[in-house]
Amino acid sequence: MNILFICTGNTCRSPMAEYIFNDMSKKSGLTHIAKSSGIAASGDYASKNAILSMSDIGIDITGHISSQVSKEKIDWADIVLVMGNSHLDILKQYFPNEEKIFLLKEFVDDEKGEITDPYGYDKSFYDITRDEIYSLIKKLLTKL
Repeated sequence: MNILFICTGNTCRSPMAEYIFNDMSKKSGLTHIAKSSGIAASGDYASKNAILSMSDIGIDITGHISSQVSKEKIDWADIVLVMGNSHLDILKQYFPNEEKIFLLKEFVDDEKGEITDPYGYDKSFYDITRDEIYSLIKKLLTKL
């Protein structure tokens, strides 16, 4: 199963989700693979606080470079999971026939809501976001 996580700049939430998903999948002996992209990505490294927060749980994202979402990436994915309503709206506009694009929270928990963007906040806020994503990914892997 190929999963594509999408946020805005692909420097915080979606790379956290990608790397947590791949780490959990590998440790569970699964062959699921995740990638991530951004609606407005520009080839940046992961944010400093995202790197520090992920390091706290033993996951290294220092090599991550943000990438723009594309038709090829959407086609690659079996499921596309976005962090917020704006991402969902934009993707539904550009890919109106795709029925595999969902809000992460809604897909995993049947719950409306977004993953709050930690960009520009202190590390403790990134840790909260990371922990929320971690919990959702754990549930996602049991659902798949």
